[in-house]
Amino acid sequence: MYFRPFYFLVHPDLFGKHPAAQAENERSLQTLKNYVDTLVTDRRRPNPEDVTFFTKPRTQIKKVSIKKFNTNINKVLLDCTL
Repeated sequence: MYFRPFYFLVHPDLFGKHPAAQAENERSLQTLKNYVDTLVTDRRRPNPEDVTFFTKPRTQIKKVSIKKFNTNINKVLLDCTL
């Protein structure tokens, strides 16, 4: 899975100077975790939700929205890290 590179782009600790982005990433990571946990443990498709993440490249913060992510979570995360 592509969690590791994605996680390093959106980890809330990276946004200490941007509390709104930090809070949004915390909420969105929790939503994503619950979604993946349901896929893996219950082996069923949970209700998709829209989530928004802020990424922190070297120069400025970038906002990334994931619309109704699907069961191909690897593709979703890979698309966000590119």
